Amino acid sequence: MPCHFYILYSTQRDRYYIGHTGDTLEQRLRRYFSGHKGFTGAQAA
Repeated sequence: MPCHFYILYSTQRDRYYIGHTGDTLEQRLRRYFSGHKGFTGAQAA
């Protein structure tokens, strides 16, 4: 099973988000924008 690593930048919050997923990147972004709160990591300052 492939694993994707990603780095996203929010201009609105001036913050980077780093993560990985077994989903396709399209599926992961869809879940993110739908308000899914299933992350387990802490946010870096």
